[in-house]
Amino acid sequence: LYLLRGFGITAWTHALYDVSLLVIR
Repeated sequence: LYLLRGFGITAWTHALYDVSLLVIR
């Protein structure tokens, strides 16, 4: 569960980061 949760948080962080880059452009 901890590994899955950590992976989920990492995935969301990367997703939000990518979206923020697109918005900044």
